[in-house]
Amino acid sequence: MQWIAIGIALSVLPIVVIVVLSTCFDPPKREISAVDFLYHDQFVEIYQENMVLNGYWLGPWGRKTIPFDNIDKIELVRLDAYGGRYRIQGTGDFTNWFTHDHKLPWKDTIFIVHRKQSRWRIGFSAEDVEKVAAIFASRGIKGVTGP
Repeated sequence: MQWIAIGIALSVLPIVVIVVLSTCFDPPKREISAVDFLYHDQFVEIYQENMVLNGYWLGPWGRKTIPFDNIDKIELVRLDAYGGRYRIQGTGDFTNWFTHDHKLPWKDTIFIVHRKQSRWRIGFSAEDVEKVAAIFASRGIKGVTGP
């Protein structure tokens, strides 16, 4: 019986270490040398033709590029206890994937990206929500509405 407990503890330990390390360190804001960016902070970078989500994969380090042509619509959603406020990263329903943001429990709103030909929706936050929503609206992306 104790070997089972030791095995479970050893299998959970790497996950705990990754979560603790990813919540203790704020990733630095990347220096952008390209001149065609419209907005960038530590969570999202918006360029003329695409956007890059920082912290998509493992902790705050992975990045995912999404072309604007691949976006069906973007929602601006108010967070609550049942709607993703405490989802630091990952999924709870295998439909929505939240990028890494350990400050998410203290934020009010999040963007949900609906991509064409994909059942996965991606949730991400931004430091300046109003500016990002205005950029998406000016790019002609459907569904950018306030909560």
